[in-house]
Amino acid sequence: MLIESITILSAVLMVYIINNSPLLEYSSYILAILIVFSIIYITLTKRSKTREQLFTGSLPEVFGLVSVVLLIVSSTNGLSSPLFFFLYFVLFGISFLARPTSSLIFLLGIILYFIPEAFEAKTTENFIKLGSLVLIGPIAYFFGREYERRSLLTDKIEAKTDDIITEATALREDGNQREQEEIEAIDEIIEEASSLHDEAEK
Repeated sequence: MLIESITILSAVLMVYIINNSPLLEYSSYILAILIVFSIIYITLTKRSKTREQLFTGSLPEVFGLVSVVLLIVSSTNGLSSPLFFFLYFVLFGISFLARPTSSLIFLLGIILYFIPEAFEAKTTENFIKLGSLVLIGPIAYFFGREYERRSLLTDKIEAKTDDIITEATALREDGNQREQEEIEAIDEIIEEASSLHDEAEK
C-alpha cells in the first residue's frame, strides 16, 4: 500500500516538475520516451503472463499509466483539455490494477495537482471538473473493492475445489476394493468440483 502510494504520488510529482520547469519544452519527448518504455516493459513481461494477465498492477505499470495520462492531459490545456476524461478511466483502472485505496491516493494527487490551475482561472467549468473527480473517486474505490473481494473469493473456491479433487482422486485410486456405487459417487464429486473450479475461473 505504502509503496503503491509513493509510486502514484511520484508520477504526479514528476509531471508537475516537468510542467513547471524548463523541461516543459521537452514534454513531448518525455511523453514519447515514457510510452516507448511502457510498451517495451509490457512486451517483455507479456511472455510470462496469460492473455487475461497482460496488466497485473505492477509498480512500473501504475507509474507509467499515471504519468503518461496526466502528462497528456497537462500538455493539452490541463483542466480545459478535451482529454480530461481520461483521468476518470485511470481512477477505475488503478482501482482494478492495484489496491482500491490506491485510486483514492491518485484522486488526492490529481486534485492537489489541478487546484492551483483551477484557482488561477477561476472558472465554474474547472471547479465542476474537479468536483466530478471527487464524485467518481469513491465510486471507483467501491468497484475496485468489490472486484478485489470477488477475486479473493474466487481464489478460495479454486483452492478448495483443488483440494477436493486431489482427495477424491486419491481415495478412488488407493487400491481398496469399492462398490460400483461408491466409485460413481467419487467420480461425481470430482466432476462437480471440476465444474465449480472452471466456473470460478471464468
